[in-house]
Formats: sequence, C-alpha cells, structure tokens
Amino acid sequence: MTHCSIQSGDINRVPYWKKKYGLPILIDECGYEGDLEFEWGNLLAFDMADRFWCTVTRGGCGTHGETFHREDEVLWWSKGGRLYGESEPQIRF
Repeated sequence: MTHCSIQSGDINRVPYWKKKYGLPILIDECGYEGDLEFEWGNLLAFDMADRFWCTVTRGGCGTHGETFHREDEVLWWSKGGRLYGESEPQIRF
C-alpha cells in the first residue's frame, strides 16, 4: 500500500493514523464548502480552508470538494466542473 485514504471529519486523528499505519494519510471528505442542509455539506469557505490546513499541519493531505445546491442538481463532488466557492483559492495559497 502507498497511503491510507480515510473518510472522516475528525482531522485531529491524523497523527494517530500516521503512527498506526506508517503510511501517508489522505483525508477524504473532511467536509464540503456549500449550502446543503446537511452539516457535512454546508461549511463556510473559512471553515473548509481551516480544516484543510489543520489536516496539513497534522501531517496529512486533504481533498477538496463543494456541495452548492444548483437548479440542475449537479453537485461538484459527484460530477466535477466549475468550482463556485471561495475556499479553493484560500487552500491553494
């Protein structure tokens, strides 16, 4: 194996997982910037960027996604396309 891909919003456990598995940790689905009614899909840009950078400072890597409601019901996290949020430039910095 080359890495562990863990779906979790509990980014504080990154150091534990690194030690336990001895592999790079990729946090998938730590949350999404968006406006869905679900807690995991309605983060503000600041909160998404904060989760991403907290993951990095704990020694992990994060994945980015968005879940903004659109009339055509196409969510970026499932279909890709244009990003509408503000966290991506903050994360890229």
